[in-house]
Amino acid sequence: MYEEKSYTIDGLVLKIKCYTVLPPDEAVALLEDETDATNDYTGQVVWNGCEFLCQYLIKHKELVHNRTVVELGAGTGLVSCVAALCCEAASVMVTDGNETTLDLLRQNVDSCITEHATPSSLDRVHIKKYLWGDAVEDWCPPETSVVLAADVLYAFHAVQPLFASAAALLRRAHMGGQQTRFVLCCVPRGWDVQENTDIHLAVLENARKCGFVCETTCRAVKVDAGWEALLTDDQAPLVDSSHARVWQFRLS
Repeated sequence: MYEEKSYTIDGLVLKIKCYTVLPPDEAVALLEDETDATNDYTGQVVWNGCEFLCQYLIKHKELVHNRTVVELGAGTGLVSCVAALCCEAASVMVTDGNETTLDLLRQNVDSCITEHATPSSLDRVHIKKYLWGDAVEDWCPPETSVVLAADVLYAFHAVQPLFASAAALLRRAHMGGQQTRFVLCCVPRGWDVQENTDIHLAVLENARKCGFVCETTCRAVKVDAGWEALLTDDQAPLVDSSHARVWQFRLS
């Protein structure tokens, strides 16, 4: 079941169509059941991590302002809409690997951009089907200097291709002397404390293997009014899905 939800972010009301009938834990269970991967309901849900990354970007607009941005695993498109409309990115390439999710993504992006963008900015947002680990050279703008990903790590096997793709997307800008950033928001999804510790270590290990250095990290907890940052540069394991972490990585 789908419904349209309104998110007020930095004074803009963004209307996002999303899938809402499943509780989050059941949606994750569906994602882990590869026999139902065609539907990919989880890509059609606005997850906690998406909301937190939006809030984080509003507080750090300089990360994407006037920059060429790619979002990986964009899902409903909320983060990309915030990057384009609220943070005024120079351009945003919105990607996802699932056809069903892409249909919903196109609807949301077209609706938000048409409603809020100025005529000169209508052509700055583009949508692309992309599977992590595939080649990027034939479509990635060479000036891409920021990659975003929100709440996309639900299993260990996803960590390596995510970082490999981020590195490939940023490499040409990095070689050209530009400052690059991979901004990743991570939320525990059905993991116990040990699993969460392990995936946290997997993130840092794969970042290192792909040539990234952790520039900064912020941990936050969900409260009634939104998200409250706890500590900057804090590496304590996340507890449950009411907690989130944003990492900023740069290519070294």
